[in-house]
Amino acid sequence: MSKVHYINAEELKSLLLKKPDLTICDVRGSGEFNSGHIPNAINLPLGEFERGRFAEIKNKDSIVFHCLSGTRTRMNESKLVTAPFKNIYILKNGISEWKKSGGSMIGNGAVGGGILKSVFSFVIIAAAVWLTMHFLK
Repeated sequence: MSKVHYINAEELKSLLLKKPDLTICDVRGSGEFNSGHIPNAINLPLGEFERGRFAEIKNKDSIVFHCLSGTRTRMNESKLVTAPFKNIYILKNGISEWKKSGGSMIGNGAVGGGILKSVFSFVIIAAAVWLTMHFLK
């Protein structure tokens, strides 16, 4: 069983410079992952750990697990240590800290951005309908 090392966003940036082939595993759901994630991260939601998906990952040296705020990864540390990797890291405060530190993102980059986009679109449409109803009488 591997030992888990907790790292912050700055330590992850440093680790990526030393190990460019480092595996970054985003354990959030696919919707969260698609709303914004760390470049080259793979999406492996916590619910899929038992399905043997680790076999898909070729580099077995080091892996960094993260979620949105670090809560899910901390709560599931016992699952994470079963991963077949030599070095296991957990991003302490998740992708939220990564983003605040200026870490690069793929996707719209807004944590929860998919929901915000939907709400914004709804407000624009509602405003357009209201204007149309009141000015085209």
